[in-house]
Amino acid sequence: PSRDAWYGVVNKTNLAFIYASSDLIDDALHTLSEVYDKPFGPTKAQLLLYREWGKLRMNSRFKTIVNNPSNWRVITPHNSGVFCLWDDW
Repeated sequence: PSRDAWYGVVNKTNLAFIYASSDLIDDALHTLSEVYDKPFGPTKAQLLLYREWGKLRMNSRFKTIVNNPSNWRVITPHNSGVFCLWDDW
């Protein structure tokens, strides 16, 4: 992937955190929904475990974002032809 793709997702994730820290919950959730299903975006485990996202966890839109199966990533482990579903819980 290009550096722009990486920086774009990482910067938007940081923006979502800033919105959440500033109590702009709707903006945080909207921005988070844009990056959650992207490569280099936050994983389900990060959103559920990192204290930075604590303000959003009780929100029903947040729960929809992290529990939507269409947002789960399919990954291939290195040196393996086996596909697995990325689900941290």
